[in-house]
Amino acid sequence: MSPTLKVPDVLHVEPVDASALRAGDIVVFRGMEGRHTVHRVIAAMPEGCITRGDSNRYSDPDMLEPPAIIGKVVRVSRRNRTRTVRGGTPGMVEHYAVRWGRLLVTGAVAFPLFAPFRAVYRTLSEEGTLRKMLPVRWHPKIYRFRKPWGEELHLMLGNKRIGTCMSGSTRWQIRVPFRLFVDERSLPKPEAPPCSERGHVH
Repeated sequence: MSPTLKVPDVLHVEPVDASALRAGDIVVFRGMEGRHTVHRVIAAMPEGCITRGDSNRYSDPDMLEPPAIIGKVVRVSRRNRTRTVRGGTPGMVEHYAVRWGRLLVTGAVAFPLFAPFRAVYRTLSEEGTLRKMLPVRWHPKIYRFRKPWGEELHLMLGNKRIGTCMSGSTRWQIRVPFRLFVDERSLPKPEAPPCSERGHVH
Protein backbone atom coordinates (compact mmCIF):
# COMPACT_ATOMS: atom_id res chain seq x y z
CA MET A 1 0.00 0.00 0.00
CA SER A 2 3.03 2.29 -0.11
CA PRO A 3 3.15 5.29 -0.23
CA THR A 4 -0.43 5.56 1.10
CA LEU A 5 0.44 3.39 4.10
CA LYS A 6 3.93 2.52 5.29
CA VAL A 7 5.65 0.46 7.95
CA PRO A 8 5.45 1.26 10.91
CA ASP A 9 2.19 3.23 10.51
CA VAL A 10 -0.45 2.55 13.16
CA LEU A 11 -3.84 1.81 11.57
CA HIS A 12 -7.14 2.67 13.22
CA VAL A 13 -9.61 0.00 12.12
CA GLU A 14 -13.35 -0.06 12.68
CA PRO A 15 -15.75 -2.99 12.15
CA VAL A 16 -17.72 -2.68 8.92
CA ASP A 17 -20.58 -4.48 7.27
CA ALA A 18 -19.43 -5.84 3.89
CA SER A 19 -22.53 -4.38 2.22
CA ALA A 20 -21.43 -0.86 3.28
CA LEU A 21 -18.02 -1.05 1.58
CA ARG A 22 -17.41 1.11 -1.49
CA ALA A 23 -14.72 1.16 -4.14
CA GLY A 24 -11.90 3.26 -2.68
CA ASP A 25 -12.21 2.04 0.92
CA ILE A 26 -9.16 0.44 2.58
CA VAL A 27 -9.85 -2.80 4.42
CA VAL A 28 -8.02 -5.24 6.66
CA PHE A 29 -8.78 -8.90 5.95
CA ARG A 30 -7.47 -12.41 6.49
CA GLY A 31 -5.39 -13.24 3.47
CA MET A 32 -3.43 -16.31 2.48
CA GLU A 33 -2.38 -18.52 5.40
CA GLY A 34 -4.55 -16.42 7.70
CA ARG A 35 -2.22 -13.43 7.67
CA HIS A 36 -3.72 -9.96 7.93
CA THR A 37 -3.63 -8.01 4.65
CA VAL A 38 -4.39 -4.33 4.06
CA HIS A 39 -5.58 -3.48 0.53
CA ARG A 40 -7.98 -1.10 -1.18
CA VAL A 41 -11.41 -2.12 -2.47
CA ILE A 42 -11.46 -1.71 -6.27
CA ALA A 43 -14.96 -3.05 -6.82
CA ALA A 44 -17.71 -3.89 -4.33
CA MET A 45 -20.42 -6.44 -5.14
CA PRO A 46 -23.05 -8.29 -3.09
CA GLU A 47 -21.00 -11.49 -3.14
CA GLY A 48 -17.71 -9.83 -2.18
CA CYS A 49 -14.99 -7.32 -3.13
CA ILE A 50 -12.11 -7.08 -5.56
CA THR A 51 -9.04 -5.67 -3.79
CA ARG A 52 -5.61 -4.39 -4.77
CA GLY A 53 -2.64 -2.77 -3.07
CA ASP A 54 -2.01 0.81 -4.21
CA SER A 55 1.50 -0.11 -5.34
CA ASN A 56 0.48 -3.44 -6.94
CA ARG A 57 0.14 -3.83 -10.68
CA TYR A 58 -2.69 -6.36 -10.54
CA SER A 59 -5.76 -6.94 -8.39
CA ASP A 60 -5.73 -9.77 -5.86
CA PRO A 61 -6.50 -13.13 -7.55
CA ASP A 62 -9.31 -14.15 -5.19
CA MET A 63 -12.51 -12.30 -4.41
CA LEU A 64 -12.65 -11.04 -0.83
CA GLU A 65 -15.65 -12.65 0.82
CA PRO A 66 -17.46 -11.00 3.78
CA PRO A 67 -16.36 -13.53 6.46
CA ALA A 68 -12.69 -12.69 5.83
CA ILE A 69 -13.15 -8.93 6.37
CA ILE A 70 -11.82 -7.69 9.71
CA GLY A 71 -12.59 -4.00 9.35
CA LYS A 72 -12.16 -0.72 7.49
CA VAL A 73 -9.15 1.57 7.96
CA VAL A 74 -10.46 4.99 8.99
CA ARG A 75 -7.33 6.74 10.30
CA VAL A 76 -3.58 6.24 10.23
CA SER A 77 -0.95 7.51 12.68
CA ARG A 78 2.56 8.21 11.44
CA ARG A 79 5.10 9.51 13.93
CA ASN A 80 3.13 12.06 15.99
CA ARG A 81 0.51 12.81 13.37
CA THR A 82 -2.88 11.19 12.74
CA ARG A 83 -4.87 11.68 9.55
CA THR A 84 -8.16 10.45 8.15
CA VAL A 85 -7.94 7.75 5.49
CA ARG A 86 -9.97 8.57 2.39
CA GLY A 87 -12.48 6.07 1.12
CA GLY A 88 -15.03 5.98 -1.68
CA THR A 89 -14.46 8.30 -4.65
CA PRO A 90 -11.61 10.30 -3.00
CA GLY A 91 -9.93 6.99 -2.15
CA MET A 92 -10.09 5.86 -5.79
CA VAL A 93 -8.68 9.20 -6.92
CA GLU A 94 -5.77 8.68 -4.51
CA HIS A 95 -5.31 5.10 -5.72
CA TYR A 96 -5.08 6.06 -9.40
CA ALA A 97 -2.90 9.08 -8.59
CA VAL A 98 -0.38 6.69 -7.01
CA ARG A 99 -0.54 4.29 -9.98
CA TRP A 100 -0.22 7.03 -12.62
CA GLY A 101 2.57 8.65 -10.67
CA ARG A 102 4.60 5.43 -10.60
CA LEU A 103 4.11 4.84 -14.31
CA LEU A 104 5.02 8.37 -15.30
CA VAL A 105 8.00 8.74 -13.01
CA THR A 106 9.39 5.34 -13.99
CA GLY A 107 8.90 6.08 -17.66
CA ALA A 108 10.51 9.51 -17.42
CA VAL A 109 13.56 8.19 -15.60
CA ALA A 110 14.29 4.79 -17.03
CA PHE A 111 11.95 3.54 -19.74
CA PRO A 112 11.55 5.44 -23.03
CA LEU A 113 8.71 3.00 -23.84
CA PHE A 114 6.54 4.99 -21.42
CA ALA A 115 6.80 8.18 -23.49
CA PRO A 116 3.24 7.62 -24.84
CA PHE A 117 1.97 7.61 -21.25
CA ARG A 118 3.56 11.02 -20.68
CA ALA A 119 1.79 12.29 -23.80
CA VAL A 120 -1.52 10.95 -22.49
CA TYR A 121 -0.78 12.58 -19.13
CA ARG A 122 -0.23 15.96 -20.78
CA THR A 123 -3.40 15.61 -22.86
CA LEU A 124 -5.57 14.63 -19.89
CA SER A 125 -4.08 17.48 -17.85
CA GLU A 126 -4.93 20.02 -20.54
CA GLU A 127 -8.43 18.67 -21.19
CA GLY A 128 -9.30 18.46 -17.48
CA THR A 129 -11.25 15.21 -17.92
CA LEU A 130 -10.38 13.82 -14.48
CA ARG A 131 -10.55 17.25 -12.88
CA LYS A 132 -14.25 17.44 -13.70
CA MET A 133 -14.83 14.12 -11.91
CA LEU A 134 -13.26 15.28 -8.64
CA PRO A 135 -15.84 16.14 -5.94
CA VAL A 136 -15.83 19.86 -5.06
CA ARG A 137 -14.89 19.15 -1.44
CA TRP A 138 -11.65 17.54 -2.65
CA HIS A 139 -10.54 20.42 -4.88
CA PRO A 140 -7.02 21.63 -4.00
CA LYS A 141 -6.69 24.77 -1.86
CA ILE A 142 -4.14 27.57 -2.11
CA TYR A 143 -2.21 28.96 0.87
CA ARG A 144 -0.17 32.17 0.76
CA PHE A 145 3.07 32.46 2.72
CA ARG A 146 4.73 35.87 3.17
CA LYS A 147 8.53 35.72 3.19
CA PRO A 148 11.12 38.52 3.49
CA TRP A 149 11.93 38.05 -0.21
CA GLY A 150 8.29 37.96 -1.38
CA GLU A 151 5.32 35.64 -1.44
CA GLU A 152 5.16 31.85 -1.90
CA LEU A 153 2.01 30.00 -2.89
CA HIS A 154 1.43 26.39 -1.86
CA LEU A 155 -1.20 24.17 -3.46
CA MET A 156 -2.56 21.67 -0.94
CA LEU A 157 -4.70 18.55 -1.43
CA GLY A 158 -5.78 17.68 2.10
CA ASN A 159 -2.53 17.58 4.11
CA LYS A 160 -0.35 16.98 1.06
CA ARG A 161 1.49 19.79 -0.72
CA ILE A 162 1.14 19.09 -4.43
CA GLY A 163 2.39 22.34 -5.93
CA THR A 164 4.47 25.47 -5.30
CA CYS A 165 4.85 28.83 -7.00
CA MET A 166 7.80 30.88 -5.75
CA SER A 167 8.11 34.65 -5.57
CA GLY A 168 9.08 36.08 -8.94
CA SER A 169 7.99 32.97 -10.84
CA THR A 170 5.17 32.84 -13.37
CA ARG A 171 4.93 29.04 -13.48
CA TRP A 172 3.66 26.57 -10.91
CA GLN A 173 5.68 23.47 -10.03
CA ILE A 174 3.05 20.74 -9.62
CA ARG A 175 3.94 17.19 -8.64
CA VAL A 176 3.10 14.27 -10.89
CA PRO A 177 0.33 13.17 -11.28
CA PHE A 178 -1.65 16.02 -9.72
CA ARG A 179 -1.81 18.16 -12.86
CA LEU A 180 -4.63 15.78 -13.78
CA PHE A 181 -6.75 17.47 -11.11
CA VAL A 182 -5.56 21.09 -11.37
CA ASP A 183 -6.26 23.84 -13.90
CA GLU A 184 -2.97 25.72 -13.75
CA ARG A 185 -4.37 28.56 -15.85
CA SER A 186 -6.80 29.44 -13.03
CA LEU A 187 -4.13 29.53 -10.32
CA PRO A 188 -2.90 32.92 -9.00
CA LYS A 189 0.70 34.11 -9.10
CA PRO A 190 2.69 35.39 -6.10
CA GLU A 191 2.48 39.03 -5.10
CA ALA A 192 5.64 41.04 -4.55
CA PRO A 193 5.08 43.07 -1.32
CA PRO A 194 6.22 41.12 1.77
CA CYS A 195 4.28 40.99 5.03
CA SER A 196 4.12 38.59 7.97
CA GLU A 197 0.82 36.79 7.46
CA ARG A 198 -0.56 33.58 6.11
CA GLY A 199 -3.93 33.44 4.40
CA HIS A 200 -6.30 30.84 3.01
CA VAL A 201 -7.45 31.88 -0.45
CA HIS A 202 -10.22 29.39 -1.23
